[in-house]
Amino acid sequence: MQSVTREKGKAKTRISTGMMVVTMALVLALASCREQSRTDSMAEAAKLVAEGNAKGAVVIYKNLLEGNPEDREARFELAKTYFELGKPDQSAREAEQLAVLADPPAGIHLLLGKALVAQAKTEEALQELSAHLAQDPDSAEAWEYVGHAHARTKHLDEAAEAYEHSLALDRKRTGVWIELVATRVLQNQIPEAQAQVEALLAANPDNQGGLHLLAQIQTMNNDMDAALATYRTLNAKYPTDIKSRYNEAFILLVTQGASEQVAQTAKNLATDYPNLPEGYKLLGLMDLTRGTAAQAVTNFERALRLRPESETHFFLAQAYERNGSLEMAISELRQVLDASPRHLKARQMLANMNLKMGRTDEAIDELQRVLTYHPDSYADKLLLGDLYLSRKDFTKSLAFYEAIPDGVEQSATAHLKKGLIFGDTGKPEKAEAELRQTIGQSPEFLEARIALVALYKQQRRLDEAASVLDAPGLSQPDVAQANTIRAAIFLQQGRTDEAVALLEKAKKLSPKLATPYYTLAKFYSQRMEPEKAMDQYRQLLVQQPQSPSAHTALAAALEAEGKFDEAQQHLEQATASKQADAYLRLAGFLARRNKIDLAEQALGQCLKENSRSVPALVSLSRLQLAAGDETKSLATLRDVAAIDQKAAITERLRREMAANRWDQAEAEAAKFIELAPGAADGYITLASVKLQRQDVPGAESLLRQALEVEPASIGARLDLGALLMRAGKVEEACRHFDEAIAKSPKPAEAYAARGMAWQAAGKTDAAVRDYEAAIGLQTNLPVVLNNLSMIYAEKPALAGKGLEYAMAANALVENNPFILDTLGYALLKNGRRNDAAAVLKRAAALAPQSKDIAKHLEMASSDSK
Repeated sequence: MQSVTREKGKAKTRISTGMMVVTMALVLALASCREQSRTDSMAEAAKLVAEGNAKGAVVIYKNLLEGNPEDREARFELAKTYFELGKPDQSAREAEQLAVLADPPAGIHLLLGKALVAQAKTEEALQELSAHLAQDPDSAEAWEYVGHAHARTKHLDEAAEAYEHSLALDRKRTGVWIELVATRVLQNQIPEAQAQVEALLAANPDNQGGLHLLAQIQTMNNDMDAALATYRTLNAKYPTDIKSRYNEAFILLVTQGASEQVAQTAKNLATDYPNLPEGYKLLGLMDLTRGTAAQAVTNFERALRLRPESETHFFLAQAYERNGSLEMAISELRQVLDASPRHLKARQMLANMNLKMGRTDEAIDELQRVLTYHPDSYADKLLLGDLYLSRKDFTKSLAFYEAIPDGVEQSATAHLKKGLIFGDTGKPEKAEAELRQTIGQSPEFLEARIALVALYKQQRRLDEAASVLDAPGLSQPDVAQANTIRAAIFLQQGRTDEAVALLEKAKKLSPKLATPYYTLAKFYSQRMEPEKAMDQYRQLLVQQPQSPSAHTALAAALEAEGKFDEAQQHLEQATASKQADAYLRLAGFLARRNKIDLAEQALGQCLKENSRSVPALVSLSRLQLAAGDETKSLATLRDVAAIDQKAAITERLRREMAANRWDQAEAEAAKFIELAPGAADGYITLASVKLQRQDVPGAESLLRQALEVEPASIGARLDLGALLMRAGKVEEACRHFDEAIAKSPKPAEAYAARGMAWQAAGKTDAAVRDYEAAIGLQTNLPVVLNNLSMIYAEKPALAGKGLEYAMAANALVENNPFILDTLGYALLKNGRRNDAAAVLKRAAALAPQSKDIAKHLEMASSDSK
């Protein structure tokens, strides 16, 4: 019975000792039951995880934590279970609560690091993994995830190092082995990758991931038979491996084309696995192979909707390119490169598309990035060298060519390009050495032999030039081309019978090769045998009925013989090619025949086909002006300016000078300086205008300004030398000429300019020395040949040589009235009056206002009577 006491007026309950003992016993019993219940729950959760029911385990752990939020073990297990369920966000949230404790449970930093890697929070992940490794530096799992973290951020060197550390601690970690091999592949370290995968498969012959990597490496090594065998092994061991079935079909498509077997595999994959992309990718590749690019786009887009992959974006880029959608293709390639910056083919394709679109700077940038990731990509070094060569940046182009070592596929071409550069920059000995090295590496490389022939011809080493082309092992078309070039040398040496025989042989070896026909036609034209020349063009048209150049060449010969109707027919046939040049030649012919309306129609048709053809617009503007329609002419000239401002200024300048409106001409020429104040060309043009209006001081001042703004300008230096020579300042003029010859990449042209200056100053002997030096370096200079011919024609002992030069000039520039005038005069001085009269009549028809031609024609006609 409970006793009650009172204290200061209050009643107080007192618990007896016995009751306290009973109460404590009850409390302990309840606690023991709860602990037993928690232990059972933890065991049950662990059992569920082991049975694959992780979600059920999550429910138990969460119930335990509701009852006791401080249960560290339950929270740790919950974090681990979330990670196994592929829920890194929830795993990290739980793990973070434990990691911040003063005494965190062992392994929590590793678990949190793994979750953060899965969340792509690389820096935070590396901090947690480092914290774990500080406690356990030999944790193979921690090093594995360090590798994963670096791989996510494309730090492949660090990733590979971490994977190797993990494997050194535990060689049984097959997944790490596979990641290391995949990383080496991404690093383009193929031999290392192959060695690792072979070691992996030696320990685990049936490893699926290892077999896939082996096949990938075999494909990269272009060993398609081995790759095909590996995929067939995979398909036998793992019949449900969709990726392997796809890759086997892909290799068959690449090596054997769109076969029925590939088509059936594509159809089966698309039908049996409609929610996987592999079947649609194969269908798209089949479409690309068959040329149905639009359908390929549809299939690749469907594959991307099912699973976005870099490979599919790359295929889609190819389909867009084939379909003409270059901007769309570039967009797809950028997605590929965002995900895989080292993707060699994607970056090369992007560079090439930029080139197609005229974006040279962007192409160079992409190729430089290729070399960042693939420093041994010699094809791209060669292309970069070519791009800088096209810009005349010889220093940079040489640097890329010289970075290509001997023994690789591109080395012969690199030596060839170096030889061409040295030849163009006045270093013939170096050029010869490089070209000889090219031929030594690739004896069948005809282009190198042709380049060496050109070098020897410049040096007048004609016998050596001919011998270079006598090479065994050339293909039949190359033999035909070599025979044609040797024939040209023989013609230069006067060995005409041998030359004709070689050209006829070349025609039989390669009937569609145009060069032998053109060479023979020029030969017969020079011998004043027009019918034989025209017969060569007709023979070529039998082989190439649609050849616009053959039609226009025959038309020029027919026009020269006064067969105007037939000439017009061939020019009209040439326009079937839709080429601007063919229309321009037809229009020029019609204008010469005074058929202005028809000429305008031809130019109008040209502009329908080639709307931005500046030469066509300029020609049309001239015809309109000649017809008296100045308003139309100026409107057309404005169209020219919208496309090419310099071309419009040039045409306006020509008109002002032709009309002797010198103030207006100077105003037009000054616009070139406004367009490019830092270039010498504008000053040179304005100086030439001033010189024509006899303002010698003004011209000299402008040429000196040109050299101030562009000291390396060869043209300004040559023009200034010529002007000073005319002014009698011979010593200063020679200094400028000597510097131009020393620095010019084409010294032959500098010699020619000095020769013309000597000739204008009445110093004929000095002019001859420079002219001979010029054609000694470069034979295809028609102005030099023409000038020398006229000089020699006046000297009976050299008249034959003068005729030879006149014929060579005429062969280089057909239907030029002033070159024809020289040829006629040289024929006259060699006693061939009838031939001279015929040629001079052609010249007079082309330039009826020329008094010199009229005088020479009168001489020939009076002598021929």
